[in-house]
This record gives sequence, C-alpha cells and structure tokens, in this order.
Amino acid sequence: MKRLVLATAAALALAGPAAAADLLGSQVTAQLFYPNLATPDSPVAGPVTVVDPGVEFPPNSIIAGRNFGFDITGNQIKYIPDENSSYGVAAFNGFVLTFTGAPAITSVTYDAGDSNFAATGISFTSNSVSLNYSGASPTVDSLSVFDIGFAGVPEPATWAMMILGVGLIGAALRGQYLAGRRLAELRRVE
Repeated sequence: MKRLVLATAAALALAGPAAAADLLGSQVTAQLFYPNLATPDSPVAGPVTVVDPGVEFPPNSIIAGRNFGFDITGNQIKYIPDENSSYGVAAFNGFVLTFTGAPAITSVTYDAGDSNFAATGISFTSNSVSLNYSGASPTVDSLSVFDIGFAGVPEPATWAMMILGVGLIGAALRGQYLAGRRLAELRRVE
C-alpha cells in the first residue's frame, strides 16, 4: 500500500502539464469540390504543416490564378477570399481541409465576432472540415473564421488520481479477502 502511494506521488511530481489539444504541428491538405463532395474541382494542395503564425495556403496555392487562401491556427481556420467572386449554386461548392496527426475534431462553429463572410454550410469528421460556399459572393475584404473544438485530454494529475483510486480499491478488497481467510483459519483451529 505504501509503495502504491509513493508511486502515485512520484508520478504526480514527475508529470508535466498535459499537451493542449490543437492543430499545431499536424499536416493539412486542402481541396476544392464542385458540384458535390464526390467531385474534386482542384488537385489536392499540400500537405503542409500547421504553424502559427503563418499562412498555410497563401493565394494561388490551391488553384493557380485564384487569390483565396487559408490561415490555420491552433484552434481556428480562417478563409481569406481576397478576391471579388461568386460561387455557383450547387449541392457543394467549397473546400475540404483534411488533417493528419491532429486530435479528433469534435466541433466546428462559425465565429461571427471575427468574421464578415459566412459559409452556407459547415460539416466535419474527426479529421476533416468541409466549408460550403455555394451561392456566396465574397469580396476582397471578406473573412470567414471557424473555431475548432477537440476531445478533452486528461491532465497527468487526473491519470494519477485514477490509478491511486483503483489501487486503493484493490488494496481494500485484498484486505477484506485476507481478513476472511484469517477468520476461516481461526474457525478451523477451534
């Protein structure tokens, strides 16, 4: 029992802070799709490493001659159209960003406070974000910002407390078992 407590205390002392769940350091690709999500309208751009600061997909990097780009931070995707254009109306006319080496994505929301141009649809999987701009008309000054949420990452102290709890339960059960055996031995002796 003492060993378990000492081991848990040592684990707590040596445990550093948990790594924050974000996109930094992951790899990302971008691709334009039209008229639906099954039909690519551009080659795959990337993969590039997500860094902050830095624009992962500057103008002309997804489609030559087109000024739109993406800046990806630890927990945001920023679409920068930087051109006056119109997206044709279709089931899907937009971008799919696919991440490798990133934590599981659990939510994507439009950040109206930092944006002035909204997507007509947002969807996501655990490793990709789809931004639909069907029928939209961005301008040079447009900006779309999306906040990305991730699954929680337990802190090292949480893991240590869980291990200590399981150890204490095991020690209590073992104590009851040993007490029961001693009692049975005493009854046999009488």
